[in-house]
Amino acid sequence: MAGSSMSGPQAGLPMSVADIYANARSLGAYLKDKSAEIDEARRLPAEVAARVREARMFRLAMPKDWGGPELSIMEQVEVIEELSKANASVGWCVMIGCDSGFVAGYLDDRVARRLFPRLDMATAGNFFPSGRADRVEGGYRINGRWTFGSGITHADFAMSTCIIFENGAPLRSASGIPVSRRMIAPASAYEIVDNWHTTGMRGTGSCDFCATDLFIPEEHSYNVFKPAKREGTLWRRATTFIPKFSGVPLGAARAMIDLVC
Repeated sequence: MAGSSMSGPQAGLPMSVADIYANARSLGAYLKDKSAEIDEARRLPAEVAARVREARMFRLAMPKDWGGPELSIMEQVEVIEELSKANASVGWCVMIGCDSGFVAGYLDDRVARRLFPRLDMATAGNFFPSGRADRVEGGYRINGRWTFGSGITHADFAMSTCIIFENGAPLRSASGIPVSRRMIAPASAYEIVDNWHTTGMRGTGSCDFCATDLFIPEEHSYNVFKPAKREGTLWRRATTFIPKFSGVPLGAARAMIDLVC
């Protein structure tokens, strides 16, 4: 994952919502043609993932002051629906992958800009606290196995949610609930378990992924139940991203209606 500043090709005029929609529509025929290949691979083949990235689909939630489009949730739903009409696995991977901008809003801006030096970076991960994070100097050592890492084979980063341990015991809130944090690391830092064998959504590559004593700096983690570091509707509450899921079944349903009508 090559690093760079926020300058370069993406320093020009931001893409408009209309540009994003046009790019999504233009992928339709290509994605339909690639559907059998996507299913056979059980993930997005490298060529397909690159084509989706080049169409700027992973930048949907990137902040406007970075040059991103910062689409509203409804606008994101419509883009994901358009992609899912052509291939639901692609729609699902974009829905997950474009969380990069959402995640960036929970980090200090200087840290987020360093982790996401380009707008078109995809994130994968799991929101359930299936791992353990032992607090060490400067951050955490994490261990665990997480399921449903959709898109992790083409993602730049993966999020893994962990219960925090201090001195060998889980850290608890004032109400006694174990404290968890989301850890962010390059997807290449995890071991991917190739166990995604299913009939529906075959091409999402939703494999398990594991970490063994992986060090995560404190600044590369966040508590989703704490306020975001960024202002704006997308970061107003931790559950803002959830309505995006609806774009996938909406697109698949529209494709079926078009097929039979």
